[in-house]
Order: sequence, then C-alpha cells, then structure tokens
Amino acid sequence: MECTIEISINLHKHRQLDSIKQTIIEKLGELQCESHYWFHERDDTDFKRNRSRPRNNYVGCISFLPDHIDNASRFISYIKKLDGVYIDCVYEDDIIPKLLYASPFYLRKLTKDQMRVYRSNKRERTLSAQESILLANL
Repeated sequence: MECTIEISINLHKHRQLDSIKQTIIEKLGELQCESHYWFHERDDTDFKRNRSRPRNNYVGCISFLPDHIDNASRFISYIKKLDGVYIDCVYEDDIIPKLLYASPFYLRKLTKDQMRVYRSNKRERTLSAQESILLANL
C-alpha cells in the first residue's frame, strides 16, 4: 500500500511560494518520499457566492512507500506546524484507492454520494497498524 498525502499551500498567505516549496521538498528528501508532484488550483465557485476573493492554492501530491509509513506520519506532523499549508487528504494508493482522511475543504469538493460513502466507511472501518500510525497525527 503506497500512501499519498495531498497538501495545499494558500497563495494568499504565501507570497514566497518558491521558498516554502523548497523547504517542503528538502524535508521530503530527509524523509525519503517516493515521489511528489505539484499543480496550481484555482476555485472561483466560492468567489461567485460573495466570498471576498477566490481560492488560489498550490497543491502537492506526496507519495511514500509502505516501508516509510512512519516517515509519512512525521511529514504530516511537520506540515501541521506550517502556517498557510494544509493537509487536504490522505489515501492508500492501491488498485482501488482508499480515502483515509479528508479535510472539510476537500469534502466540499466531493459529490454527496462520495461524501456519504467516505463518512460511512470512516465510522465502520477498523484501522490496520500502518493506518493507525499514519492517522495518529491527524
């Protein structure tokens, strides 16, 4: 089970995107992440609902091998300490992806059916040892 963590950097709070991204990438090197990639996400739907400004995020997808689940847990702790950087979701990237954690912001992006499935799975699931380690810091 490969673990993937999606994080988002609020570009309204971080004007120096290159420096925060470089800091995170250096931390990923220390924690032996398998791979990472980044993309820009802009959401104008909330802006149209009288929000003061549209959401403007830079999103990173970071993957860890099953042998490095403890490093993934350390990465989650590290990200939680950074201002303006958020954990959107954590999932096992297997044949069928398994969503382990979703932030309230991420849940709003899902359809009602997907949200219902996530919440029912969250209530009924029993966590494996690796999943417990991974979700301990959330």
